[in-house]
Amino acid sequence: IHRYYFHAAYARWIVERYQPRIILTDKNGSVLAPFLKDFIQPYGKLVHVAHSIPTANFRKFSMNAYDYYFLFGKSSLERLQHRRLFGTSQAVLTGTYSDKTPVPLPEQRNTLLIVGTGPALEKTPAIKKAYATILQTVRQMPEMQFIVKPHPRSDTTLWLGNNSPSNLQIAAADEDFDSVLAKTFVAIGSFTNAAIDCALQQRPYILV
Repeated sequence: IHRYYFHAAYARWIVERYQPRIILTDKNGSVLAPFLKDFIQPYGKLVHVAHSIPTANFRKFSMNAYDYYFLFGKSSLERLQHRRLFGTSQAVLTGTYSDKTPVPLPEQRNTLLIVGTGPALEKTPAIKKAYATILQTVRQMPEMQFIVKPHPRSDTTLWLGNNSPSNLQIAAADEDFDSVLAKTFVAIGSFTNAAIDCALQQRPYILV
């Protein structure tokens, strides 16, 4: 239990140092949340911006200690309501948090987007197997081009290991997701909220 003293102290420091009226968080399951919510009262509010809640079996979604919980839509709310939650919040259905400009399909439809998952999930056997399946597919389709858009906190060496396929490239870390999507006509990947971004741009998403 002593490790939570650090989180409490850090949350207190953030509030006292910056005296915010609103704190926005986007890290699901952060143990900072209940401390931030407590310390910012009564002058401010803690708002959690969830990209979406696409699954019912991810334990970090049980953290619910916010003043307002911004959710993508109705299905996210329904999955949240079926969980055993820690804390309370006011749910607000907001839709996507990003301003979307339609991205047309490329003229040449020979390039696929590979969307990476978060760094924690990449360590699991299921995602390792999914990545191996995707790389095998890349090697078996030399006539097609593939662009990997890794998670911002992921290690790109997962894709650039020994004997990396010549038809595989890694998008720049600072390249906007939609700009990468503009080069591709379909996306492939495993567990990631970015599948929703693909859907918003009318790109099919193949789940591995």
